[in-house]
Amino acid sequence: GDGWVSRADLLAGLRAHAVTRELLELHEGCAERELEALWDAVDTAGAGRVSEEQFAARLSADTAPGAARLASPPPVPYDPRTSGARGFLLDLDGTIYNPDGLVPGARAFYASLVAQGVPHVFLSNTGAKGREGVQRKLATPPFRIAEAPVPLDHILTAADVQADYLVRTMPRGSRVLVVSGGGAFWRTLLDARDPHWFARWDVRTRLDDDEAKEWAMAARHWRAERDAGDATAPRVAVAFFLDGDVHEAPAGAPGSDFGAPLAAGAAGAAGYQGGGWSYALIKQCAFLLLHGADLVYTADDPFNRSPDARFAGAVFPLPGPGMFASMLRPVLPPGALDRLLCCGKGGRLGAELMMERAVRMLVDQGHSGNRDEILMVGDRFVTDVRGGSHAGVRTCLVESGCDRVADQKHYPADVATYYAPSVASLVPREAEEDGVAAG
Repeated sequence: GDGWVSRADLLAGLRAHAVTRELLELHEGCAERELEALWDAVDTAGAGRVSEEQFAARLSADTAPGAARLASPPPVPYDPRTSGARGFLLDLDGTIYNPDGLVPGARAFYASLVAQGVPHVFLSNTGAKGREGVQRKLATPPFRIAEAPVPLDHILTAADVQADYLVRTMPRGSRVLVVSGGGAFWRTLLDARDPHWFARWDVRTRLDDDEAKEWAMAARHWRAERDAGDATAPRVAVAFFLDGDVHEAPAGAPGSDFGAPLAAGAAGAAGYQGGGWSYALIKQCAFLLLHGADLVYTADDPFNRSPDARFAGAVFPLPGPGMFASMLRPVLPPGALDRLLCCGKGGRLGAELMMERAVRMLVDQGHSGNRDEILMVGDRFVTDVRGGSHAGVRTCLVESGCDRVADQKHYPADVATYYAPSVASLVPREAEEDGVAAG
């Protein structure tokens, strides 16, 4: 009321008012250092307080009506001599490889990291494979990045952290509808974390309409119990383990027996098992979500790129998990957006589940943990840059995949620190001179 805003005023307001955190795209449970960093961006003179006019000037209007974002300096070209990066978090699709193979310079960049012992983690938002699947891909032409396999403790996927989240948070008696894009791999991920999970939950990969309605009523009942303070009440969740289309495991494969087969002619039996996305699947997900189920998914990536050699320079979008999550979002009641639980980079849960874990993985490799010496490298503002910002690390947008630095003006809440044509530009000059990055 005195015309001034102090550090304490800002931090107290952000802690107290969820809507303010949401407008500024601060994830729930954000760390103290992130709130401190927010103040530092406002109080550039270090005075400990700013006038209300100064405070307002540091906020810029987004294209979305009523939203407010902190203004940030625009990204600058990456220079390995001055960046201070001593640890790397590396996106994969669009950064290390594209649909037709490795990005030019990716092998050289990886070779320089290995040769110099630089801590690094490959950090993928894929929902269709765990770290073992990524390791196999990076060992297989045309994606083979080195002669030796990439160590598993240098890989983390959104599917991995989503499996961790489900095992840790789903009480006994919970029900989960798994929508899978990679067969039964998700069962292997869950088994590795808790061999008894299947005995504790009712897990299906298919429902008929009557079963979906019964699950919806259970979701409503249990949601009311949880809202009343019973943290042990079961949950109902729709869990996406996919990057796009729906594919169940071939008959006889591990996990292909999940869910009772639908009787011929049963209501809602027009199938989604093995048949990709369908009206039946979307409808039944909507039944559950309207009545209290959570939507647990791996990534907000709206699409994956698909080039076609017949159309030079054109890229055709294949719908991704973010697009399907956005499709289902309107069915949630007002005030229920906290039931959209994205576990990957840039997601509501991704700050802790994925980004903080990735930083710990760097520390385990010998990094100091200093956030100013960690660089998140990726090709998307809404996942890679946002995820790095959530973790309080520096970010670099590479233009080898989806987004371009010229698009930055459309993402005022997700401002990259640096930009580069590709990871080839991230190779330290001394490595180039020593011949480490040849090839």
